[in-house]
Parts: sequence; C-alpha cells; structure tokens
Amino acid sequence: MDCPAIVQNMDVAVVQWEGVDHITATTSAENQDSRLIQATYVQLVSNSSISTEGSVVYSGVGPFIRQMRYLQSVQVPLGKVPRIFDEGLCFDPRTRKIIATYEALVIGERPVELGISWSVDLFWSSDLNQDGIVDGSDLGSLMSSWGSAGGPADLNTDGIVDGNDLGILLMQFDNS
Repeated sequence: MDCPAIVQNMDVAVVQWEGVDHITATTSAENQDSRLIQATYVQLVSNSSISTEGSVVYSGVGPFIRQMRYLQSVQVPLGKVPRIFDEGLCFDPRTRKIIATYEALVIGERPVELGISWSVDLFWSSDLNQDGIVDGSDLGSLMSSWGSAGGPADLNTDGIVDGNDLGILLMQFDNS
C-alpha cells in the first residue's frame, strides 16, 4: 500500500526529557470551502517505539456535507524500521515517515472529533526477522537475498541487495 502524500507540514515543539523526544503539535488549517481542521497531540519517540495521543477536530461552515482527511506524520530514527499493525498507518521508506490517516464525514456546522492514538515498535533495519537482535539469522537472510531487486534486505532502499546493505547490517550486528 502506498502512503498518502503529506502536502503541508506543521510546526512542532520537541522537548528532550529522560532521553525521549516528547513532541507536542497543534495545527489548524482552513481551505477555500471554509472547512477547518484542528489537531492537538503528543508524540513520544524513543529508540524502541513511537506513540501518539491526542485528537483532531473537523468543522464545516454552511449546509455542506464533506468527507475530510487529516494526515499526521512522524520521522522514524535512522537505522530503525517500524512494525505496523494498525490499518490507518503506513510507513514510507523513501521519506522514513510513518503516516497516520484520520477521516470523518462532516455534516454542516457540527464539529466532529476523532481521537488520535497509536503506537508502533521500532526495530533495527537489519533485524530482518524482527526478533529483537541483529544476528547470524539476519545475515543469512541478507545473503540469501544477495543481488535481488529490493525487498526487506535492501536496507538502504537503493533497489538492490548488495555490499552497501551488508555494511549496514554489520554496523548494527549484535544490537538489540
């Protein structure tokens, strides 16, 4: 599944506390149809997980019925990949962002509020079997994919599994 494109980024405040990034974001946007989207949430980004809690409020003006969509994104730390199970989330390896989609049907001027709540575990990109450690099993998986076009063992996403990917795996070897 392709991730939807983020059209506009918002300002966020990042506070480092006990080694974890606490990201607080508030945004509002109004378009030509006088529809308003306001989102407020807190993201916790650590070396092993990313979680988000908050809400998004959709408002309309007039007797219109509109389907509205809000996209939220968060950057994944270098060398890490997310394990995503939630249907509304996707990971774009080109931009290294997790993108969450929130949609609501807005009827007239009555606001609609949706909760924002998700969490993903992060793994080393070389942890191909996602068992929590980069080891010989992952090295075997990479070697069995040698020369293939793309796939999970293409750690630098250049389209081929080669020595560059092996170098990344060796740098992460024995990391958990």
